[in-house]
Amino acid sequence: MSRLTKQEPSSTNIKQSFGKILHKDYYFAARLISEFLTLESELRKVRYLSPFAKALSIADQVTGVMLIGNALSEIVMKNDKNFNKAQVIEMLLWHDAPETRTGDISRDQKRYVTIDEDKARKHMFGTFSWGEEIIDLIEKFEEGTDQLEFKIAKDADALYVVYTIKSLLDQGVIINHPDDRISKTLKRLLTEEGVALGKEMAVKNSEEIAQLLWEYSLNDKNNSELTKSLPEESLATKMVIAWCLSELKSETSKVKRAKLIENLLHFGIDESIDNALLEDINKLYELLDLKRDTLKSPIDHFDRQLEGITKSLVILESQNLATAIKETDLYDWWNIMMEYANVEADGRIIFA
Repeated sequence: MSRLTKQEPSSTNIKQSFGKILHKDYYFAARLISEFLTLESELRKVRYLSPFAKALSIADQVTGVMLIGNALSEIVMKNDKNFNKAQVIEMLLWHDAPETRTGDISRDQKRYVTIDEDKARKHMFGTFSWGEEIIDLIEKFEEGTDQLEFKIAKDADALYVVYTIKSLLDQGVIINHPDDRISKTLKRLLTEEGVALGKEMAVKNSEEIAQLLWEYSLNDKNNSELTKSLPEESLATKMVIAWCLSELKSETSKVKRAKLIENLLHFGIDESIDNALLEDINKLYELLDLKRDTLKSPIDHFDRQLEGITKSLVILESQNLATAIKETDLYDWWNIMMEYANVEADGRIIFA
């Protein structure tokens, strides 16, 4: 039985009904993107490594595990052409999304508090026509299966701990028994590919690890141009924008969506990529970032800048999504969650 309530358009007026559903989904998408953006402000808990270390954001972790997952997938695909890399990348994109509601809860904290993750997932994705798929991806990641794609995704998540340890050590942070911690992480891995990559990472510094991951991810292309860092945290939000645009472009298949997300991961590194939709995604993020910045400190000519970005968009769905983002308060999702506001039939919200 579906966990989501869907309203089907009437057969007598399907064109008009479809228009309303599409319009509503733009507003839902704008709120989802705005909510996911908060993972750039939500910090990871790294007290298990050092209680005084400066933690990176959850969004940073998402981009890191996706690059690790991509690298591991490429290693697997050398021997298994049927391996579904897209599923790995998509699980890793969404697996921490409910932490916009709960925050990052460490193992230590879970000794004292219990999080209703199922409720968080339903509240976050229950309004979307495509929400069921995302919930399934998160549940598959959390609950586990014998599927190789799941095991690779879990190994990617675990290997980010190795990168975190190396990164903190490179910053001069004192970590007690770091080699033992890395050894324990490697013992948790589920696949031969994960163990092999983990052993390579264990003998490198953080910059060397980043280059290694890019090398595997890009199949040895442009080795001399590879960056010494993991993707920036903004990539996580951009990938959610890409997912939403793919769903709003109703003719886009899952294969095309997966290719778009993979291209976005490689964008700026692989010089062969030239895609107008990727440019639109970056501009939509720029629009969102501008709205966030003006909440911190008012920006001169703010409306003019928003309009300039919107007019530069090429794809129709990008233009429509930009309009929805401009009209959406960045914290509408919070007001809805706290029942300070209700969603109308057209996707807009009315404050109580």
